Amino acid sequence: MGEESNVNIWHLYGKEMELVKLKKCVKELEEMIRFRESDLTIQSRIYDFHVKEELQENIMLRENFEKEFYLEYQPQVCCHEGYLLGVEALLRWKQENGRLVPPTEFIPIMEENGMIIPLGYWIIEQAAKQLSAWYKKGFRTIRMAVNVSSKQLEDDYFVCHLKKIIKKYRIKKSTFEIEITENVKLENNIKVQDTLSKIKSLGISIAMDDFGTGYSSLYYLKNYPINRLKIAKEIIDQIETDTYAKSIVQMIITMASLNNFRVLAEGVETMEQWTVLRGLSCDEIQGFLFSKPLQGDELEQKWMFIEHSKEILLT
Repeated sequence: MGEESNVNIWHLYGKEMELVKLKKCVKELEEMIRFRESDLTIQSRIYDFHVKEELQENIMLRENFEKEFYLEYQPQVCCHEGYLLGVEALLRWKQENGRLVPPTEFIPIMEENGMIIPLGYWIIEQAAKQLSAWYKKGFRTIRMAVNVSSKQLEDDYFVCHLKKIIKKYRIKKSTFEIEITENVKLENNIKVQDTLSKIKSLGISIAMDDFGTGYSSLYYLKNYPINRLKIAKEIIDQIETDTYAKSIVQMIITMASLNNFRVLAEGVETMEQWTVLRGLSCDEIQGFLFSKPLQGDELEQKWMFIEHSKEILLT
């Protein structure tokens, strides 16, 4: 490393920076120089380090999540008739300065520093609270899906906290769902498998998100406590024109049927995609063709008050 790089580091972090942090940064820069992609410069990667540090400091300072975090809900509908079956709760972070921080920026940092565990409980509670409010308005069959990470599932108190929240808001367990991503390597994680089995034994359903792009084998799915497979958007994007993608979806649906799993296609954006999925007997779909993620009251107005008539709403 030359003198110019060292000067840049000192300028970025200040001379008060701990020696260990400096050494870590230097190591990251050396790795970056060896492996950087052609369209990135050293200066932009240094800026990324700075942004990451700043975001981490901001996250650690937030003890009251309600100030800047909130949930939106994206409808999940019947593939054949288009009526509402459930919603997926999606986390949003709007800072006091008005900036909306993408989840891809802050979720990995929260995973690293452990904040995903208390935030995860807050998300589950907010989702349960909203579901309870919908119950009181007569919408008692809507399913609420909440994403959880492997770190949350490895927490010894996860199932206990989940049971307390469900009891507190008098949630019907059949209307609550836990979503895990396919990159959770279930076959190598006995702790996560045990937690999922306990969740399913409570009567709460479990969905595998982004299925088809990660580690899971269709064959070994029969060994996992899964109720629903969500086919990744990357596959659905190509289903109209790529016979290979269409064949993958058909295979997933066939295997899911043999295991009594339901199948939901994510990221449906065109009528053509919807037509193909109906022809393949997909159970449910989710995507911008039907609705973007909405806040609770907006979702009520656009979906729930017309649910009795089974109307199809395109936005």
